[in-house]
Amino acid sequence: YYGDSTEMGVATTAVMQQTLGKLQEIDLSLDAAVTADVIIVESGRVHMGELVEAYNNFLEAHAVAKPPTLSIRVVAAIDLDSPLEITITARKATTTGKGNAQV
Repeated sequence: YYGDSTEMGVATTAVMQQTLGKLQEIDLSLDAAVTADVIIVESGRVHMGELVEAYNNFLEAHAVAKPPTLSIRVVAAIDLDSPLEITITARKATTTGKGNAQV
């Protein structure tokens, strides 16, 4: 997270926007996301509800058909004093010779 806000809803939305931007750079959308690994600092644990709400709202606003599997880990600190980090694993669908989509 490269923003200034430590308010969890704002930070989560900013991280998701940054993530979407990165996916779009490689011609993917949030629908390509398979997993989302969230790392949150210990002091942010009390704001976990805000994080999950902002995360879900972002996916809903972008009409993600199948949300990625979410895992959350609490740590003592993150580089750059960030309150959270989200890592998305995505796969690009490919088509077979029969016209079927494979992931």
